[in-house]
Order: sequence, then structure tokens, then C-alpha cells
Amino acid sequence: MPNRRAFLFVAIALGAVVSGLAAWAVASSQDGGSNFADPSLITTVPFTGYPTDVAAGIKTPFAEPTCQAPEDERPDPNLPPLSCRKSDLEPPPGSIETAAPEERPVITPGPKGEDIRDNVLFRYTYAVPEGWYSNMRPEGGAFVLRNPVATKQSVELGDKTPGGITMYFTASELVTTPSVGGGLPAVEEHLLTPNTSFGSFPGVWWDEGPGAGANALRAAFTRDGVVFEVIALTGMLGRTEDEIAADLAVVHKVFESITPY
Repeated sequence: MPNRRAFLFVAIALGAVVSGLAAWAVASSQDGGSNFADPSLITTVPFTGYPTDVAAGIKTPFAEPTCQAPEDERPDPNLPPLSCRKSDLEPPPGSIETAAPEERPVITPGPKGEDIRDNVLFRYTYAVPEGWYSNMRPEGGAFVLRNPVATKQSVELGDKTPGGITMYFTASELVTTPSVGGGLPAVEEHLLTPNTSFGSFPGVWWDEGPGAGANALRAAFTRDGVVFEVIALTGMLGRTEDEIAADLAVVHKVFESITPY
């Protein structure tokens, strides 16, 4: 039985891809579009909660995600809302040990064209390309990073951004026991054969390949029983091969900038 991380990836990917097919009916993926979702088609069946996957090593039952911070709080009307830190995008409180004052990094200006940020709750720093928008709150936690195209379209279309680059930063409990007949979740499976490192922690990143209008890249590392993951979606339709390659290179650079402490 799939775990919630699988639901998260499918929801993110389908949201971007399905919305992208409509928005990219124009010649360029950078021209925006309109949200074609028909609210009347959404099921009204009462939500009964996510399934519990005891066999996958998840100790607590899935519950409807709740926001740990105010919803739709914006730093500016023309920017997407700050992260509401949904409970399904972060491990249970206390899973990540709080850094002692002497463990906190000293943030210095990054190279020209980027800004260094500190995710205090997740205990890692990362580099934000100049002009990109991070909806991370001062306390850190789950957040989204968008380039200017994705930022603009997020304001116009909501979270289903069809163009540009959107990166989702989350964390969850490490799953160590395969589910019955299903094996380990994709992230844990990839972590068995790390191909990179994040600071002193072995990690992995891989390319899910192109889908219907978007390419998905993923990166992850584990620390103290917590998996820290990034899912990056890059728009493809209306983009040249060189432009797509340039976007993927930027994503790789962001992956490489993640430094745990």
C-alpha cells in the first residue's frame, strides 16, 4: 500500500501536469494560461482520512493534513502565500532535534546572483537564485521555491503552476519496513544506493523524466530517522531543448546548495 509521500508526489505532479496541458495550449509555456478546473466535477464524497500503512513502518495513522501556520498569509498581494506548513509535509514535532546556538551557521552573502537562506526547523541552508521566490517562514519547515515565471503563474492560477520551475521542500519519517507486496517507497529505495552527499550525509538525486508538459527531478537525504526531500518540476512545453537543459542545470545547482548543519 503506498504511503503518504507517494500521494504527495502524485498530487504535485498531476497538479502541475494537468493544469499545464490547458495553460500550454498557447505557443509558449512562459505565456501563462487559465485554470480550466470545473468545481462541479469535484467529488462531494466525505473525506474519511488517508489509509494507515502499518506494514510500511508508519506508526501513526494518516490524518487530514492541517496547517501549522496561518493560511493565505502573503508578504505582498502580488506574491504567493507563505507556507502554511502542512502537517503531512513535515515529520511529527520533535523528530528533528533543535540546533544549539553554536551549531547554527553564520549566514554570509552568497556569490553574485544568489541569496543564502537558513531553514531553521529542517536544519539546512540553501541558495535562492536571484529573482526567485521562497515562501519559507522564518522558523523554516516545508516550503516552496519558484522562479519568476512560476511565481507569477502561482498568483494567477493558484498552486497548480504549469510553467517555469517549482521546487517543493518537505520532510517525513524514514520508512524502513517494506509494505506487503509493494516494497519500500521510491525515495527510500533510491537512498539504498546513494549517488551524492548533502554536507556529511549521503543522499541521492534522480530524474523522473519528462511527463505531459513537465520534467520531474527529485533529491533526498536522511538524517536521524527523517527523510528530507525536494521535488522539482520544470515546464517543458513551448521550451527549446537548450532552455530545458538550462532549467535542469539550475535545479541541480539548487540541489547542490543544500547544506545540513
